[in-house]
Amino acid sequence: MLLRIKGQHGISQIFQLHPLERPPPPIAFDAPFPNLGAPDVRINVYGQDFHLHSTILKLNSKFLSGILDDADRLGVGPVGRFKYDYTFTISDDGSCGIVLTAQVVAETRAGPTAASLHQEFESNKDKSSGGATVNTNHQTSDILQQAKDMARGSTHVFSAIYNKDFAITSVEEILDAIRVANYLQIKPPFSKALDRVFRRRPECTSDGQEIQFADLIPKAPFIMLLVAKHLHNRVLFNDALVHSVATWPSIKKQFDNADAEDMKLVGDLMKITLAGYEKLQAKIISAMQILFKACGETAGVCKHLRACADSLNEKSPVTSNAHYYRQILIRLEKNLDDHQKHQNCAFKNAKRAVEGLLKSNLKIGDKAFHNRTRAGVGAYQRKFLCAEIDDKDLPLNVNEQS
Repeated sequence: MLLRIKGQHGISQIFQLHPLERPPPPIAFDAPFPNLGAPDVRINVYGQDFHLHSTILKLNSKFLSGILDDADRLGVGPVGRFKYDYTFTISDDGSCGIVLTAQVVAETRAGPTAASLHQEFESNKDKSSGGATVNTNHQTSDILQQAKDMARGSTHVFSAIYNKDFAITSVEEILDAIRVANYLQIKPPFSKALDRVFRRRPECTSDGQEIQFADLIPKAPFIMLLVAKHLHNRVLFNDALVHSVATWPSIKKQFDNADAEDMKLVGDLMKITLAGYEKLQAKIISAMQILFKACGETAGVCKHLRACADSLNEKSPVTSNAHYYRQILIRLEKNLDDHQKHQNCAFKNAKRAVEGLLKSNLKIGDKAFHNRTRAGVGAYQRKFLCAEIDDKDLPLNVNEQS
């Protein structure tokens, strides 16, 4: 199984993938509607064959439609039972390419043999990288991992255009898929398919833990904010923004250290995040004013505020301590019945204000996720999840997802 890598100045190198292993079985997609027939396109993505339908590819990608139409105009003959046969390539700068498989085979025959490459791979096993010496094993290992990642990303993208369910259980997975979707110009269908991913039941990982897409967002809110902007995905942008605001100002370092090429985009997202944080602070101050007013009208509210003051300190002031408000709410709810009997409006207003601070505006995730992801509880003791953004302020073109 051979992998074509474009080297410097366009010079190609042929790497043999897993010399002692058989290639993985092809991934064949069934026709999504009758009379479409068997797959007529084979695309090899770094060692993984995909069997696809040209009609589906043309409907979802102008880029692939153009490539397939060019093949028809040039009179490229079929390969076996496939009318079209293509292979992905990786350039040394990390960019993708797609060429006719026949072209790769021709270059392989004219280039180094698989046996000679394998012999070179084995001879460099014990060499270490230093000075001008290149560790071929390390270099090839990186290429093999990149090949696996891109094949996995391609599986997600092709599943999206066939309306097949798929799961994403790591940040790296969605980045790999975006890379493929971006190159093949299949971003809108992939973004739309993510809505199904958001609703999937948790997946069991290799270490026995359950994980769902919602678990990934708080691990990398800044990256997910960039992903949502890139895909014009409204739901993902909402949740990434909620988590970004919840971790401000610590997350600001990620904005500041972003790639200079993306500074315009990053700058716009930072403004939106900062605006969300300022709105959150205004909401906290408003709630505090209501609580102080209630203190003047009923001794009960004042008693509860004093009882919860122990959780406040210099590192956890009232403006960033969700746990403080969670404790207040618990005490208010325990004593609500007595105050309701006396129609105590101040007490009710205080409770309503605290509930507003502690509500969650997260959209993604199942009931179990939302039960363990609450402001003022566990890992969110100092985090509020009530940030919001108006549709008119979204930096997205929702038509890009349709």
